[in-house]
Amino acid sequence: MSEPASKIGQKQTIKILLSYLWPKDLPGLKRRVVVAALSLILAKLLNVYIPFLYKKSVDALSLNAQQQILVLPLLVIVAYGAARMGQAFFSELRDLVFERVARYAQRMVSLNTFSHLHDLSFLFIWKGKQVDFPDISSAVRVASNSCWIS
Repeated sequence: MSEPASKIGQKQTIKILLSYLWPKDLPGLKRRVVVAALSLILAKLLNVYIPFLYKKSVDALSLNAQQQILVLPLLVIVAYGAARMGQAFFSELRDLVFERVARYAQRMVSLNTFSHLHDLSFLFIWKGKQVDFPDISSAVRVASNSCWIS
């Protein structure tokens, strides 16, 4: 099987796909990407901080009777629980906010692939690559792989 005449690289493919995640004419989707990225960062920060809170709560409970103040360990345990809930909240918020962006990108990539396939001649798909396809699904796979070339 011969190589395509114009083969694009990984950087150009990523650039094409990122244009679907950051569309120029849809500022609402751009805001969603920013909110999702901020939620991801906050969730990761809380996820990193949780073991330190857990350590502080264990250390606060292991103080001797003279140094132990019951309120401090309880506050640290509550903070630990709040951090765990915050981490889960920001992870879910990221998924919720980014869902519309992901669906838009999937829809646009599918639409562009579908339009490209319909623009191709059937003879190009069937015999253009000088390969005898055993079935129609092989022809569609080759044609969809050539979508990034045009």
